Amino acid sequence: MLVLFAICLVPLLVMGLLHIFSWIAGAFSDTDTFMMLLREDYWTVLAGALCIVGGMVLLLYIIKGWGNLWAVARKMILEALNRKVVLILLLFFVILMPSLSFILKTEGSLKSQVQIVLTYSLALAMVLLSVLAIFVCTASVCSEIARKQVHITDTKPLQRSQFLMGKLMGVTILCGVLLFLMSGAVYGIVNYMARDRAFSGVPSWERREKEIDLRRVRNEVLVARHTARPLQLDVSENVERTLKARRERGEITTDAEEAQLREELKARARRRQTTAPARGRTRFTFSGLEPGTENPAFLRVLPHLTNPDADLEPGVWRFVQGRRTEDGDLRWEEVGVFRQQLTPGSFQEISIDPRMIDRNGLLHFSYENPSPRTGVYFNPEGGIEVMQKVGGFATNYYRSVLVVLAHIVLLAAMSIMLGAVFSFPVASFCVASMLIIGLLGPWVAEHALAITHPEGLPVLSLFFRQGMYSVLRAILTVAPQFARFSPIELVANGRLVGLGYTARALAVMCFLQGGLAMLLASYLYRRRELAKIIA
Repeated sequence: MLVLFAICLVPLLVMGLLHIFSWIAGAFSDTDTFMMLLREDYWTVLAGALCIVGGMVLLLYIIKGWGNLWAVARKMILEALNRKVVLILLLFFVILMPSLSFILKTEGSLKSQVQIVLTYSLALAMVLLSVLAIFVCTASVCSEIARKQVHITDTKPLQRSQFLMGKLMGVTILCGVLLFLMSGAVYGIVNYMARDRAFSGVPSWERREKEIDLRRVRNEVLVARHTARPLQLDVSENVERTLKARRERGEITTDAEEAQLREELKARARRRQTTAPARGRTRFTFSGLEPGTENPAFLRVLPHLTNPDADLEPGVWRFVQGRRTEDGDLRWEEVGVFRQQLTPGSFQEISIDPRMIDRNGLLHFSYENPSPRTGVYFNPEGGIEVMQKVGGFATNYYRSVLVVLAHIVLLAAMSIMLGAVFSFPVASFCVASMLIIGLLGPWVAEHALAITHPEGLPVLSLFFRQGMYSVLRAILTVAPQFARFSPIELVANGRLVGLGYTARALAVMCFLQGGLAMLLASYLYRRRELAKIIA
């Protein structure tokens, strides 16, 4: 099992080395561009450095105490296998995973079936292995203390920190091997579903639909696509001008009212930028795309109506490019037109010719809304985006599995920490509570400012909302980042799970939070009295 786990981590080592070499080559070839990228993405650089340093320190620690650590880890693995819980979880996964596309409701297309299998199979594997990590870690530590077995261990030349670290090492190897086996089975199933086939014996129109659906799976799901969001204009000047006029008219009397009104005006201005009014249009500009390539690009939109009771007519997308004339003037030329019937409240994707992207990596287009009774709103935070292929599915899928493994390692570390202090029921309940906080915390923080309060207390209302928002953000900073690093939705929609994203997930969950949990567990376990001497 140790050999299988080491083999599964070889691609991570290769990708990390190649990325480091490419950064070094970029630093020598174009120093100015390299420094600019370094400043723009310094968090990823810090995360990568932490992973490298932390990995080397961890490797040296394991090599130094290999005999003791592997003895505890091997005992942990055998103990988990003897509990039969591993076999039960594997049988549950093997039986349920192939039937997901038949049990769950889909749109009937091959794309939706593949997305269902990817999403729920990975989520099922993550839930089952998280339960396994929590149960095995808390039960192992708590039972050894409760049954006095730890007294025998304490008499051996084994440090208490090595005792706990060996247990984490064992459950990581066990869950890691099971995770890679489960994810490998999912990878094989989705590739089998998207295999080449003849579609013989069906009418020509049905064969064309099936071929189009198969291409959509390969171009929109089994792929790694970079996501670009629309550029937003600076609205600060207009907002301050409006605030100044209202102050002069006496409509604003306190600083709290002004701060609240400033945020509302900014939100309205940004909303107007991405809203096509009735019989009007709105313009969008995307940057950071790759020009001069044959990699397909897709416009993904989630439209909302300003008047939900009105009917939406087919709109028109117009793509343009700016060209300089001989006189130096900028002239806009139309390079593509699409007419599409949008479905409010549901995602739709439009294939874009990559030649529409100019040489600066910019994409300019507008949406014309012919409907007379309603406007169309696109939320800039996920409601409209351009995705372009930048890699294959295999490496993207592998990186998403590594992020899932980071979740399990963090849960195991927290389980060991709490198991070293509390009894089995209390420790399990606390870890489950932390898991819920990590999953729901971002949603609560996002909606904290939407809390309503009694009218007539604007200052208290604003103070209460800002105070709660700050407290929730502080809790989220130290809480497990389970919702922040969630790769399942990304990989199911063909989004890029980049090496930087993976490095940040490993740095935060494994080395920062997981390492802090293990350090705290070692300290508390070392200070704990495991027996009392009665005279």
